[in-house]
Amino acid sequence: MIQQVCKYSIIRFQPYPETEEFANIGIVLYATVSKRLEFKLLDTKQHTEGHAFF
Repeated sequence: MIQQVCKYSIIRFQPYPETEEFANIGIVLYATVSKRLEFKLLDTKQHTEGHAFF
């Protein structure tokens, strides 16, 4: 396995900013050496429970 330095950011869903509540729904990853950008979002079956949260 080749190890690489990566930068990442969490994708958040925040329907009501004034409440400061959010749910993490995905991630974006950037491999600096290979200049590769990847992202992954929650499957629709996994985030249906989140609608009841808000």
